Amino acid sequence: MSKTQPFFITASATAPKREPWFSVKAEAGTAELKLRGYIGQASKGYDYWTGEEYETGGAGTLREFEAALTALGKVDLINLYITSAGGDFATAIAISSILARQDARIVCTIDGFAYSAAPVIACAADEIRSASNALVMLHDAELWCVGGDVETLRKHIETLDACNKSMAAAFINKAGGTEAEWMQRMTATTWLTGAQAKEIGLVDTLLDEVALSAYAPLKGIT
Repeated sequence: MSKTQPFFITASATAPKREPWFSVKAEAGTAELKLRGYIGQASKGYDYWTGEEYETGGAGTLREFEAALTALGKVDLINLYITSAGGDFATAIAISSILARQDARIVCTIDGFAYSAAPVIACAADEIRSASNALVMLHDAELWCVGGDVETLRKHIETLDACNKSMAAAFINKAGGTEAEWMQRMTATTWLTGAQAKEIGLVDTLLDEVALSAYAPLKGIT
């Protein structure tokens, strides 16, 4: 038996059931990309205790996301819309890198909320727009782990440290500041309105206020 059960880095210990987390479409040289729900959640999961697959309610893999984006062909503008509580950090970093190398101008709109891994993706955009009362949340990467000796757990901590540095680098690239400043915000679990996010450089343009209840039940998010 292995020392630990397989693990993943995520915004929460168990991935909630969500609708498909991305959609892509294009028209007349402009693409619309929507990220909704738990980022990176595939349609099927695997229970390591029972050895059985189960439906997660999610949809899509990183490979499918990249294929959908590639299938758009050449576009001049990508409008990225985010309302997400976060998800798999490795997937978010990969999406950020994929978007950053696109030739098109990318405009990201946070229409409801961007928590955890979601702001990392937003940072790949050339411009980030947000409703003044939208919500942005920054926190450290988290680990789901069962079992393991001291040395194994130390290795997992090193992995989390690397993820946190990677996340801080994305914020620095967008908004400036130091690694220490962003690490402090992440460690403290920092909640920001769109207006506050603009003050620290994470948002470029403020939009009119929106009714957050129109995007998700806040009871299930906060």
